[in-house]
Amino acid sequence: MKLKVKIYLIEIFLIIVLLLFFGIFFYVYSNKAQKDINSNITNIVQTNRYFIKQMLSNIYERYALKKELFYKIHQYSLKRLKQNPNLDLNKLKQEIIERFNIKDIDINFFLINKKYIITKTTFPKDLGLNLSIFKDAKLYLDEATKTNKIYVASNISIDFLNSSLNVYSYSKLGNNKYLELGFKFKNSFYNQLEKSFEDIFKATGNKITLYRVFGLPTNYVSYDNFANKKNTNLTKEEYINTLKKFNINKNIDDPIINSIKYNKVYRETKNNHIIVYIPLLKASCSEHLTYYDMVIKIEVDITPYMSTIDETNNLFFTFFIIVTILLVILYFIVREQFYKPMMILTNTFEKESKITDKTLLNKTDEFGVLAKKYNKLYDSLSKEIEKNKTLLLENKRFIADTVHQIRTPLTNIMMNSDLIKMILKNKEVDEFIEQIEASINMLTNSYEDLSYVISHDTIKYTPRDVNLSVILKQRITFFYTIANVNHKKIKYSIEDNIFVYINQIELERIIDNNISNGIKYSTPNTDIFIKLEKKSNIVLEFITFGDKIKNPDKTFEKNYRENESKRGLGLGLSMVKNICEKYDIKYEVDYKEGKNIFRYIF
Repeated sequence: MKLKVKIYLIEIFLIIVLLLFFGIFFYVYSNKAQKDINSNITNIVQTNRYFIKQMLSNIYERYALKKELFYKIHQYSLKRLKQNPNLDLNKLKQEIIERFNIKDIDINFFLINKKYIITKTTFPKDLGLNLSIFKDAKLYLDEATKTNKIYVASNISIDFLNSSLNVYSYSKLGNNKYLELGFKFKNSFYNQLEKSFEDIFKATGNKITLYRVFGLPTNYVSYDNFANKKNTNLTKEEYINTLKKFNINKNIDDPIINSIKYNKVYRETKNNHIIVYIPLLKASCSEHLTYYDMVIKIEVDITPYMSTIDETNNLFFTFFIIVTILLVILYFIVREQFYKPMMILTNTFEKESKITDKTLLNKTDEFGVLAKKYNKLYDSLSKEIEKNKTLLLENKRFIADTVHQIRTPLTNIMMNSDLIKMILKNKEVDEFIEQIEASINMLTNSYEDLSYVISHDTIKYTPRDVNLSVILKQRITFFYTIANVNHKKIKYSIEDNIFVYINQIELERIIDNNISNGIKYSTPNTDIFIKLEKKSNIVLEFITFGDKIKNPDKTFEKNYRENESKRGLGLGLSMVKNICEKYDIKYEVDYKEGKNIFRYIF
């Protein structure tokens, strides 16, 4: 992997690690902040819910203590009205106050007809009000008709117009007539709540609003806000008619109604405020109240939390930007101080040239020292290379001159050897003449090898279709005398008319070197077997008896010898390898049953 890629990968890895670190840290912090917000809201909800319930319970207990008094007052009032049906209600009210010494309670009288409509009262705002819309009032009136008893309500009512707390009592007055008394504490319930809510707002900054939700006939509900100033010019019935009505059996898109309907806390977020709607009394103390329930709305300002989160986000972002900039700077430093010098060195090494970059050469660090030492070594090697080139050229010229000088005397020796054989018909000298011929042939083979070595890169050896079968037999004949002198025989199995596309001289180099090596390295007094056959490919094999070749892969390398005692030029099989690769001839060495097999597949 290249150094540049490694640097990129390290940079990417560091960025990923930092992103994961920041992400996990930010997630943990945000999650904690959210839990803190939820915990704070939960505490606020529980505290205010408990406060309201406790206040209502305390008030109810105070009314419960006076329940017997309310009953006696209603009983006395009922008696007086039966005695005098036309008795003035305001006078009766004053009479009751004086008789029972009432100071902290206000009393109102209501005469009701058979249609549950108030026809006469000491509280003018309720005149003409149809009580049938209030389920508890209608229930008590119906029971009074059936039993002819006096009923003091077990629950408390909060007046729609002035938010006062009332307890009502009911009885039958006569045929199709009813009497209702209302007992009210003079101090306002809402004034107490308002004072408490103001204290809470000053202490926490949380705005609190209280709603009352009440039932209407035919499954309708409505609600109002205690804090809203009531229009004192309206009657109670007129005020009720101004309120929005909701069918409780239908889907309602209103958090106040839904918090009551499903008895659950609703939350929504607006402008850094979490608004919570809490059903306050349902399934707890709603039996004390005539309306359906109460809902408290709390607006929790989470600006401090959001500011802290924003500050943390900005801090994280700033830190990430700083780290990213540092990584970029680090990258450029590494690239300029390490990567770039190494690339210059690497490219120079690949080009095998001298370093010329002044910036690198002027450096005083390890790269600068390495560059200077490399240039010094390069100059030294260049001189040696030039010297070796000169020596190789001179050596090549010497070999060429030597080969040229050998040509003429070798030709004369061969001619004179043939003349001696013709002139001397003496069997006693035949053996010596044969040895001379063998030596001449060996010298000729070496001469042809040298000639090819010094000329193969300057002379073009043009290939053509040649008869491998014929040439192979000719070369076997040439080596017959050499083999015979070395007490070996060449045997062969050659299919006729097998043609290959190759230069004949190069083909002879392959054949001659394999036969020559077979004569030289095979076991004495053994046969050399040559086999040529054509199957799916043309296969030429040279088979000799001898020790197994120790390093078959090195056999075709230049100057390699299995047996150092057998001297030679060390060019043969290396030359064969080059020719085979030139013509895509597959070559391999095998050993079976004590025989070395050199195989060539055309």
